[in-house]
Amino acid sequence: MQHTARVLRAADGAGPAAAALVAQMGAKGADARALAYRMFEIATHKGWSAEALVYNEPAQEWPKLEDMAASARDIALTGDAQLGLL
Repeated sequence: MQHTARVLRAADGAGPAAAALVAQMGAKGADARALAYRMFEIATHKGWSAEALVYNEPAQEWPKLEDMAASARDIALTGDAQLGLL
């Protein structure tokens, strides 16, 4: 989760790089998303506004990251299928 949050905020990473990490998580992605929400809640409760923002972004962007990950996976599968035709 920490790495995903960092990559999402990085100028050279952002969405596509974070989506690649989400894709690598597979079924554990739901746990990572829940962790982001929980870390946001803890940071908010403790008054750590800067940290809360770090965890809020991936929590809010998660559906978009999952969509991007699925699209990348579909493109890869289509490419693999086309290679099999050759």
